[in-house]
Amino acid sequence: MIPVPRNLRKHQVTVPNAGEWVDWILWDTQIYTDNTTTRLDFFLGTQASIVDGNMETGGQMPGQKMFLLRGIGVDILPPLNSSATTTPLSDVVALIHHGAMRLNIGSKSYSEWPLYLLSAGGGLYGNPYTAAATVTYGSNGVPDPRACYGLARPLLLTSNLNFSARIEWAAAINTAANCRVRVMLKGELGRPIQ
Repeated sequence: MIPVPRNLRKHQVTVPNAGEWVDWILWDTQIYTDNTTTRLDFFLGTQASIVDGNMETGGQMPGQKMFLLRGIGVDILPPLNSSATTTPLSDVVALIHHGAMRLNIGSKSYSEWPLYLLSAGGGLYGNPYTAAATVTYGSNGVPDPRACYGLARPLLLTSNLNFSARIEWAAAINTAANCRVRVMLKGELGRPIQ
């Protein structure tokens, strides 16, 4: 540690021993492979693009950062860079109603939920209909950020504490195509003030 002379402290770009809490969402996206996948693990790695996830370090909060987990959401999305622009409602229903998620922190499971309870709290609203009156798009819940599963007691994920989420299905589901499954952890990020 290099001592900073008093007359230079006004030029510091960080505030020593101080922190801030900001609203934050952590998310991770994995590919559900048609008729093959029975388990997906989330938050164990980093993604190449912020579109798919925003973890800085796989499986934990890095450095001096912490996360106060208040809510959880799951969404089923169409594949990127594909001719498929929608995920059929039947696929969303099958994946949501036949899956369950477990949240692990450290070496313990902190809760388990059927996926249909973990509303996404975002996404498109309104279902376009064809002449045959069939739904061409579906999402998990009403697109309102408040419409996600809220924890009765928030959980504090401290720095360097391992955590992950796992979604399981009893059997692989035959979907129209591969799709993306996204898990969102909603809460507050604690970080050093800069």
